[in-house]
Amino acid sequence: MSLRLLFARPVGVLLGQPETVYLVSPLRPVDLADLESLAFATWQNPVETLPATDENTPEHRHALRKALDAAEAGPPAWSETNNPELSTAAAMALLRAVMRNHSGMTEEALQILAMQLTATQWQRIYRVAWGVDPARELIQRIDRLIGFPPDPPDGVPWAQAIVSLAESTGWTLEVIGQLSLASINLLRNGGNPVDPWDSGPEMPISEMPTQPDGLQAAREKFFSEGAE
Repeated sequence: MSLRLLFARPVGVLLGQPETVYLVSPLRPVDLADLESLAFATWQNPVETLPATDENTPEHRHALRKALDAAEAGPPAWSETNNPELSTAAAMALLRAVMRNHSGMTEEALQILAMQLTATQWQRIYRVAWGVDPARELIQRIDRLIGFPPDPPDGVPWAQAIVSLAESTGWTLEVIGQLSLASINLLRNGGNPVDPWDSGPEMPISEMPTQPDGLQAAREKFFSEGAE
């Protein structure tokens, strides 16, 4: 599995109605940049909300503070937006990106497939797109079941991870931009896969926190009960 992730090979996934095998490819940093651009397109630049002239008045000071808060918050997350227009555009852009190596996938066929996809099928796409490790996903479900819900990943922004990789390897951003997100995590973690989903790359495994007290014992009890 690690070689498939490292070299970003497409994966056959059952999609559509009736279900048919489609080749789904992992996402790359350039794909995330395209999706981020969509979010900016639906976001009003806070500078444009200010009055035409700068005046040292209480109202203008208030407008400046409000605009700064909006600028620091940034545009809506394309993966969590409630904006129907952005949600539809992002879904199509993501599907277009992961189907990039599927020969014969026209824009019309892509739109038809998008209308047929179920929640389960989208989940299949996400797992390939983000390079999710199925064993780790199952462990997280087990941990939640036995009373140890996994903490949000202690990650770093993708931009920071990409710059770090460029500094350590000497590769250009053009080269790194074509790597898959999963392969970037593999390179950062010494060949050990992690599942980034859409929250950004996790900290290197060597820097991850230790397991909470009682977790290993609870896991052992879970598996011993299942073996009886």
